[in-house]
Amino acid sequence: MRNLCGKCLLVTALLLILLLLPWKSHAQTPKPRTIFKVSAEEVVMHVRFTDRVGKSISDIRPEEVKVFDDRVEQKVQRVFTSQEPFDIALLLDSSPSTVDNLEQIRYQSAQLVRQLSEQNRLLLLTFDDNVYIDSDWTSSPDKVEEAVWQMRTNQKANHTVLYEAVALAAQKKFTRDAPRKAMIVYTDGVDEGSHGISERDSVKIIEESGIIAYCIQYDSRDYYRHLSNPMPRSPTDPNWEPPVGSTGTKVGPIFVGRNSSARDRAEYVAQTKYDHAKKYLMNLTQAGGGQYFEMLQVRDLSTAYAKIIDELSQFSTVTYIPARKQKDGQFHRVKIATTREGVAVQMTRQGYWAK
Repeated sequence: MRNLCGKCLLVTALLLILLLLPWKSHAQTPKPRTIFKVSAEEVVMHVRFTDRVGKSISDIRPEEVKVFDDRVEQKVQRVFTSQEPFDIALLLDSSPSTVDNLEQIRYQSAQLVRQLSEQNRLLLLTFDDNVYIDSDWTSSPDKVEEAVWQMRTNQKANHTVLYEAVALAAQKKFTRDAPRKAMIVYTDGVDEGSHGISERDSVKIIEESGIIAYCIQYDSRDYYRHLSNPMPRSPTDPNWEPPVGSTGTKVGPIFVGRNSSARDRAEYVAQTKYDHAKKYLMNLTQAGGGQYFEMLQVRDLSTAYAKIIDELSQFSTVTYIPARKQKDGQFHRVKIATTREGVAVQMTRQGYWAK
């Protein structure tokens, strides 16, 4: 009996010792994100350094970079390599025109989130006749992916506030002190509801923000054809005829007048909306120094996403504080060069607004 009690005391003592020992988890913790900040005076320029065959170079040193502001050489503040993280805002159209393709949009967008490094911060906004913050800034891809899968098409929306969504993301959600910023917008580009923010305003905001903007346009012409002329339009219908000017997936000039058919009027409305939206999205992309993608099939969304990820991974970022301190509200042209032989420089924008 005494031997048994002695064994019990020994086991109890060992358990107490184990409990008092420092405990370490074997689970891997995510690598902390390096945080960079820029001052209000710093100008931020995104560039791509390439060799003679167009391959990106990521090891350019600050002493190898030269910056000229209106032809006056400036002192380089910092050079962020292409491996440094981005703040990336993903803006997804959730208006009624997405209803037939929602599942593919969610799937492809979730794949995009999975492929982005955890070092990046992500923001998810959706928009129809309102703008929604589905997932605020986070470095957790799982949170954003979950929000993507919860995305729904608002079939009751009467219009789309695309311009408001772009402005809100650029002005309210991105911070001035984040040096590397990008925006990915997936939409048909049609806006018939924004108030207080015009098409021109939203382009100007992106131009002044230093955000690299990517626009992916989906084809919503069938949706707008049906709104204007709800009659069946499938080629398998015995009474179906192609609209005047139609050549497969491309539509040529359509002339409508008093005697035009409902079909041709619907085609004219749909094509006019699409062309105007395309012009806007191309202007937005040009202002942001990114790329415009025209995706007639939603399954091609993955191709656009892959190209965006690849391009962002090649951008370095150069910052400097202009010797001219005053903010005169004018546009100042910037040229970035490198002293390393055989290296070319591609810039996303040609200058900045001193505001």
